[in-house]
Amino acid sequence: MAAGDVPPQVQNQLRQYQETQQKLQQLTEQKQQMEMKVQELERTVEALQDVEGDTPVYRNVGRVLVGVDEPEDLLGELAEEKETLEVRLNSLEDQEDGLRDRMETLQETLEDMMGGQAAQA
Repeated sequence: MAAGDVPPQVQNQLRQYQETQQKLQQLTEQKQQMEMKVQELERTVEALQDVEGDTPVYRNVGRVLVGVDEPEDLLGELAEEKETLEVRLNSLEDQEDGLRDRMETLQETLEDMMGGQAAQA
């Protein structure tokens, strides 16, 4: 079957499949970045918990390091940030599942359409 012989419905389904595949790839990359941020926060919290009371602690603010008076407050902020990232990560996972389901449906539709085209030829 030549490219010009592909019916518009099949072309449309194929285009939707490719777009969904691209969205899934982008979403997967975002999810990986979010997972890395969560891991980094976990390592930071672990390091802060090992710091003795009289050891100065600093936080990055833009390009400047600023002293932290109460490391416990910083731990609280980091815990909140981690919680926010985990909520966003769960949202990305839900979106990823939805896109995978959509791709599977589109693939089945394409296979049905192509099977019908082969039977007509």
